[in-house]
Amino acid sequence: MQKLNNLACPKCKGEIFVTNNGVLVCGNCGQCYQIETKSEKKQNTAAKELSLVEQEKVLAEDGDIESQFNLGQRFFKGFEVKKNYAEAVKWWEKAGNNGHGRAMFNVGYCYSQGLGVKQDHKAAIQWYEKAANAGVGDAQYNLACIYYNGENVPSNKKEAVKWWKKAAEQGEVKAQEALADCYYEGVGVELDFEKAFNLYKKAAKQGSEKAQTKLGYCLYNGVGCQKNYEEAATWFEKAADNGNVEACYRLGVCYAEGNGEDYDYQEALSWCMQAARQGYAAAQYELGKLYTNGDYGDYGSGSDLNAAAYWYTEAAKRGFLEAQYQLGKCYYFGKGVRQNYTKAVECWEKAMANGSLESIFDLGKCYYYAFGVNRDYVKATDLWIKAANKGLIEAQFQVGQCYFNGEGVQQSYVEAVKWWQLAANQEHTKSIFKLSCCYRNGTGVKKDLVKSFDLCREAAEKNDYKAQTNLGLAYYFGEGTDKDVCLAVECWKKAASWGDPKAQNCLGDYYFQRKDGAQSGQEEAIKWWMKAGDYNSHSKLFHIDSCDGLLEFEKYYEASKWWSANLLKENDGKEDDNFQVSLKTKSTSVKWMKAAAEKENAEAQYELGKNFYYGENVKQDYVEAAKWWRKSAEQGVGMAQFNLSCCLHKGQGVEKNQNEAILWCRKAAEQGVVKAQYVLGVCYWKGEGVEQDFGQTLKWFSKAAKNGDKKAKEALIYLGVKE
Repeated sequence: MQKLNNLACPKCKGEIFVTNNGVLVCGNCGQCYQIETKSEKKQNTAAKELSLVEQEKVLAEDGDIESQFNLGQRFFKGFEVKKNYAEAVKWWEKAGNNGHGRAMFNVGYCYSQGLGVKQDHKAAIQWYEKAANAGVGDAQYNLACIYYNGENVPSNKKEAVKWWKKAAEQGEVKAQEALADCYYEGVGVELDFEKAFNLYKKAAKQGSEKAQTKLGYCLYNGVGCQKNYEEAATWFEKAADNGNVEACYRLGVCYAEGNGEDYDYQEALSWCMQAARQGYAAAQYELGKLYTNGDYGDYGSGSDLNAAAYWYTEAAKRGFLEAQYQLGKCYYFGKGVRQNYTKAVECWEKAMANGSLESIFDLGKCYYYAFGVNRDYVKATDLWIKAANKGLIEAQFQVGQCYFNGEGVQQSYVEAVKWWQLAANQEHTKSIFKLSCCYRNGTGVKKDLVKSFDLCREAAEKNDYKAQTNLGLAYYFGEGTDKDVCLAVECWKKAASWGDPKAQNCLGDYYFQRKDGAQSGQEEAIKWWMKAGDYNSHSKLFHIDSCDGLLEFEKYYEASKWWSANLLKENDGKEDDNFQVSLKTKSTSVKWMKAAAEKENAEAQYELGKNFYYGENVKQDYVEAAKWWRKSAEQGVGMAQFNLSCCLHKGQGVEKNQNEAILWCRKAAEQGVVKAQYVLGVCYWKGEGVEQDFGQTLKWFSKAAKNGDKKAKEALIYLGVKE
């Protein structure tokens, strides 16, 4: 441009220059003027002010790079000009060829989308590379995405990481997120959780809700940093407030687990519901869990099994593995849906196809017990072997059982030991005990009493009552260890307190065989044999000469009843003299029992009720059974209260009365009758005879489980509750 010495800018009095197009430009304020000839006096000229668009066009045509870029922006967006992508590309190409990085990026974008030019991915990549080399962060990010995904170029993760690093160094949030993901997953770079954490933190501070969620996840789980539940919850809340669905779910989990936030069942429901309604499967599954368990802070109130089944179904529709498995359990146990073993099998088959080990194992149980499918031991064992090979400990134990018993496979003690050893290596108590028995008996392995003792002690220390009993036997006989009768008795007493009849029998034998001849020893023996309550203990009781003097006669009857009932089996079906004597003894003992019952002996009333209920030595009579159990129940005998409850529930010997049935069941449960505790829990669970109350369900199941009830333990596991 050439300076005009005789003119000054009308606006700012700055120096005036003339462009190649004959346009006047102020060197100070940049205002443009066009030379105009007046009609009256053609020899005179005047300066006409140009619009901003006209000024930019003049400057762009004169080679001004920024004006070329701005003019392209105007045509692309239709700002004060008619939208025209082709014109936009034309001016951006001019600016790009003159070194304008952002213009290069824009041209690349137009080629990639076919805006104003024919779509050409190769040309787009070339322009992106020019812009990236010029330091444009967006171009570096886009170019990295192209290489990462292999879009019209061979996939190259390392090249992608290179460009994301350059963009991230310029503060590009999306590049920081992407690079963090690479370090987190070890893609294109070595795995480095700490670097991933730091990059998520940088992006999170710039307001990225995705990075805020990832940062919260790292803090919650201690990935690349120290665990910090409070800080994790803070970031989840920020991301959730910014609308991140995953963050809503994770914040809900914080409230549900009391990590980073005070436990709050309603807040957990609220946040998970926000995510669930947007189709987030993990949140739908979490809702299923919340509705299943209810509010722990209020004894399980708020439980809604129908709602739980609904949300498990929604999550299962989206292929969420755990939801498919839990939905199968809903159908299996009839919780929130009508019980349907076939549908349970269908759900578990879907979950199995997606890799659920628990589903494989439970399907095996269905084939083993013929639930929803035809019984098939071979199929059951095949499924358990599949789960066992994938590391499921319970399946490894079960496969050992199958080989030991020859169910679904050819019997092989060696194979049984192999599978039990695998499970035992992972601290599986039952497998450790089974191995102990194998080494003790030389089954599938070389007999080794020392090894057997060590394994038995290990299982006993894990509170396996059978192992505790066998440990006592090892001490008593000096098998694999020094003989120590005191330790043997200590072990048996511990196992006996857990209700193991074998241990109770051992204690009975020990006290009966004591050499001091003390009457108290026989009394102690009888006490333990009576607690054992099995055939072996009753047969011993029957042959005690002084039994009549030591036992109440109704207890003696209980012993003789077991003896006579099993005598035929012991004598290979021969009705010898002993058998006839035992029958006479039974008949006599019933008379004694009735006499005691009529004298208000509560225990005799209970036992007499059992005789009438089962028709043992008397004609079966439910009315008489219920009558005597009521008398006994009114005197506070727990089992009589429970049995009377069952009669009222079924209408056996009395008119059906659910309310009274619940009343007696509760009395028995409060006295510690385990069966009553479990049944009462079931009533509250299903809402049978009482209003459905999950808090009461948990209360009674927990009591029954602590008292050793297996069904109660299984129910608590199903409900996701630890004892």
